[in-house]
Amino acid sequence: PLVVGTRSVVTLHDVTFLTERTFGTVTNWGMSLLVKAAARNADALIAVTAAARDEICETLGVAPERFTVIHHGHSPARPVDPEAVSELRDRYELAGARVALCVAAKRPHKNQALLIRALELFDPDVVVVLAGHAEPYERELRSLAAELGVEERVRFVGYLPADELDAMWSLASCATFPTLAEGFGIPVLEALARGVPVAASDLPVLREVGGRLVHYFDPRDPGSWTVEDEYLFGSQILVAPLMEAGTHGRDVYLPPGQWIDYQTGAVYAGGWHAIAAGEIPVVMLVRNGAAIPQIQLAQSTSQMDWAKLELLAFSAANDSAEGWVCLPADNVLRKVEVAVKDASVALVGGPLAGKAELHVSRREVHAGGR
Repeated sequence: PLVVGTRSVVTLHDVTFLTERTFGTVTNWGMSLLVKAAARNADALIAVTAAARDEICETLGVAPERFTVIHHGHSPARPVDPEAVSELRDRYELAGARVALCVAAKRPHKNQALLIRALELFDPDVVVVLAGHAEPYERELRSLAAELGVEERVRFVGYLPADELDAMWSLASCATFPTLAEGFGIPVLEALARGVPVAASDLPVLREVGGRLVHYFDPRDPGSWTVEDEYLFGSQILVAPLMEAGTHGRDVYLPPGQWIDYQTGAVYAGGWHAIAAGEIPVVMLVRNGAAIPQIQLAQSTSQMDWAKLELLAFSAANDSAEGWVCLPADNVLRKVEVAVKDASVALVGGPLAGKAELHVSRREVHAGGR
């Protein structure tokens, strides 16, 4: 309700409907009105992840200290009836298939289109099963599957009751969640609880939920699904280790956009490249437009001087760069922006005023990549 006649504690799950294409215009307007009023009037607020809290605070202008973060749990794994599994396999023609299961309502921000586009990169026995409420976005997904000629490898299952969903989990070779935004991501927990390998979007919220147990990929790039030995840290840093002794470089797949070699400053476009390692024996690239905070090394985090930070801007042209800084003193994620013009760089505003000294510099770049 817009007005509550008593003290209230309100859970704000996310503000995805304000940042991504999700519902219709009228629904978005109504939800926006309710959520903003709840955030303004509640005596206390709950967020289900720290990542969701930070996005809500940035989007709605709410003070982080008003929130308590309480993570969701998950439904327990139940014994599965073999006959139910067999019936489900026959119903959806999954015999002999390797099932990539996505449990999510068919909404644009859930991004099931990425899975359909990625099918051409996988072996022909891989089938994508889309389990979740059929909403208007499903028409777009069906059209895309037909356009790409992969409709025989996509199953539009619709909503599954709990017992059938448990049976479908048992058929899954992997679970995948290509979402563009999320407040938590309960299906990630449910898949892990059932021993199903998980591949999910490289988003702070899903890293908070899935930790090191999940394979992360770029949710806007189908090709990143096929890469197994490169690692995205957030969406701005990509690290490709040297996998064999005695090697000094390797082939690296870069998601779409421009990337800058952290060590050499060479600029690369998305796609495959042969890249040499620098003085540090690893290939490391930063997305163009990112500002990366750095700190002097110490033997432990507690011995680092958090009052002195460097913000290194990676910009291939005279443009701005932005990043995020979180200080252990208050554990609040703050956005920082750098204005870049030729050799000049300057911090925009003072997000860390009184909390840390921030020295800003720019990585020199050159067109060494292609």
